Amino acid sequence: MVSRLLKSISITLSLLGLFILFSAFASFLAGGIIKLLSGASFNNLTSVEYWETIPAGRWYMLSMQAISALGSFFGTFWAYRLLFETKENVISTRNENVLAFILIIFLTIGLMPFSGFVAQWNQSLNFGVWAVEMELKLELLTKYLINFSSFSQFLFGILVIGVIPAIGEELLFRGILQRRLGENFNYHIAIWLSAALFSAIHLQFLGFFPRMILGALFGYLYYFSGDLKTAIFAHFVNNSFTLLLVYLYQTKNIEIDLADKPNISVALAAISFSISMVIFVVMYQFFWKKKIEN
Repeated sequence: MVSRLLKSISITLSLLGLFILFSAFASFLAGGIIKLLSGASFNNLTSVEYWETIPAGRWYMLSMQAISALGSFFGTFWAYRLLFETKENVISTRNENVLAFILIIFLTIGLMPFSGFVAQWNQSLNFGVWAVEMELKLELLTKYLINFSSFSQFLFGILVIGVIPAIGEELLFRGILQRRLGENFNYHIAIWLSAALFSAIHLQFLGFFPRMILGALFGYLYYFSGDLKTAIFAHFVNNSFTLLLVYLYQTKNIEIDLADKPNISVALAAISFSISMVIFVVMYQFFWKKKIEN
């Protein structure tokens, strides 16, 4: 037990260390590229107030986010695989049934009200002044990035906020961390530990628990399906559907403003959770049960 625990700690610290290293490098690279393209000073690169005064400011900020995410996630994934794994360490990507992906759309969207309810509770917890200040800064940046001024900018936002994190984060947290922890622990422990680290790495502790629940959902999808693409797709649906709702509100096609964080009742949260669980059980019975038993 002790040896398995030490091995798991070693795996986690190795992955985390590489992530910090590549995140720092990618951020420096992204900042340098955007500085050359825009002429901005290093002091202004992360200033929302500065970019708001530049006509193409949001394009530059989104581009900087894209470069940074690509370097952080894919750089870490490549380095870890190169340094610590062999050809025998296979990341399962067997082809899941197309119908399962359709159900994943309803599963992920159906769970959103429950996640919103958990987020309300999470925000009532006292994480200290530093957590609130950090949350406000990141919230200011997020609001600026997703305040799209055109349809083309919305599509670019889908790429930067929907596609890249879905692939990159799932490769790291499910494809590597959960899989490796699963070699030493029960799969439930592996899923929730990797989900907790997945949430913590975002440094947004007022949203820690709903993000951890999402991470666990992605983890269970990967474990039961044996196909990492299911987790990637669910992650993409979650991020992109949120952006779609934001864009539809901005273009006055819907009246739901997610920025106002609409209040979620207990009843709606319970219905949301129940519907999602029913969909998950149906998927298990029709697509995964035989795989697990075999």
